[in-house]
Amino acid sequence: MILLDTEPDPVEEAAYGYCRRCECECVFVRRDQGIGRFEYHGSKEIHVDMRDCCATCGDEL
Repeated sequence: MILLDTEPDPVEEAAYGYCRRCECECVFVRRDQGIGRFEYHGSKEIHVDMRDCCATCGDEL
């Protein structure tokens, strides 16, 4: 017996924001603006700073 998934995958809604550089509503993407790997008093860490950016020009929203 073969089981099939009959439910369609949920469609992700695009996230929009206002870009001051493009001067319009645009789709935004999440980008990591962090400094990456660093060491603090012998403890090795990874800095992550996720920001919403314009998909067209890359400017922060």
